Amino acid sequence: MSYKIRYDLMQPWSTFVMKTELPPDILEKMQRITDEIIENNPANRLDPTTGEKGPSKVGAGQVKDQYFIDLKILEQEEIQEYFSGVCTHYVTLAFDQSNPGVIQEELHAWPTNMWINSQKDNEYFEMHEHVNCAFSSVMYLKIPEYLPDRKSYNVSVDGAIEFMDNKGRDTIWARSMFYIQPQVGDFLIFPMSQQHMVYPFRTVDGKGERRSVSLNGTFSLKETI
Repeated sequence: MSYKIRYDLMQPWSTFVMKTELPPDILEKMQRITDEIIENNPANRLDPTTGEKGPSKVGAGQVKDQYFIDLKILEQEEIQEYFSGVCTHYVTLAFDQSNPGVIQEELHAWPTNMWINSQKDNEYFEMHEHVNCAFSSVMYLKIPEYLPDRKSYNVSVDGAIEFMDNKGRDTIWARSMFYIQPQVGDFLIFPMSQQHMVYPFRTVDGKGERRSVSLNGTFSLKETI
């Protein structure tokens, strides 16, 4: 005799990274939008230290070229609904996990700011977390062909993003860190306090670009019992 097993996973003592993929039309629009911003608006660089528009300075990330994205562009390109929908889905899952058995009547999430990271050879982001938001995310629009790692591991490290130290105390079933080697179209969403870092990479001609877009967001919630 076989049995169907129904189950719920309850995990309020740790958070998670949600990994999804940009639909092809959203990916194409984001590639075009960022192409236009980088090519036509060099003065629109985002200062990662102050968060203000202007000439880029070396700040939290050792990446020279970062560009602010005006959120009005999402409305103009009719992709605001997509990003709000994905953000709302993430927040719903996170709320359900951290509040087992509590039913939410209304929940809505949305982006609060967005910027381009045009990462070149040997640039990197040291370990950091985001602030002034409820959740953060990164989507990948362009990835060059990397030179092979100098040393081989189970996961290729060059160009990878690493998440770390947000786990339960269990030493068997929990891990303190993990790597993701992004592919074009990958979209990762995680809590604002989730520590992460991005490793440098090398390309054959030294002129490769790995283009990602970071998005911070918040949400509103009305709880009922």
